[in-house]
Amino acid sequence: MMQSGRKEVEQPTIEHDRSSTYQVHVASGGAMNQMDGRIELSFFADRVRYIKEGLVAHPEDPNLMRPNGQIDATLLREHVVGISMSLEGLIGLRDLLNTVAVDTTSPHKG
Repeated sequence: MMQSGRKEVEQPTIEHDRSSTYQVHVASGGAMNQMDGRIELSFFADRVRYIKEGLVAHPEDPNLMRPNGQIDATLLREHVVGISMSLEGLIGLRDLLNTVAVDTTSPHKG
């Protein structure tokens, strides 16, 4: 069998790894600030913040207390992660998200 004289050229690659502090958070929205030529994106999750729960005396021992089921709570918009990017990086992120959105919403070809 005859082999071609062409040698396959290996394409350049870059390795990916996760930081030891990498975390995944569920976000319900985001906010943006422009600072020093960079864009800061802050992603938040809407959560409930429990403040206090009422107590009542135990019916058999007035020295003991038990929860009465009345919980004071408020909505909280907790910012869970932020990233700072250059405008060029942000444009790349937009393109990536657009590709994901198109791939997710288009029917699969089979």
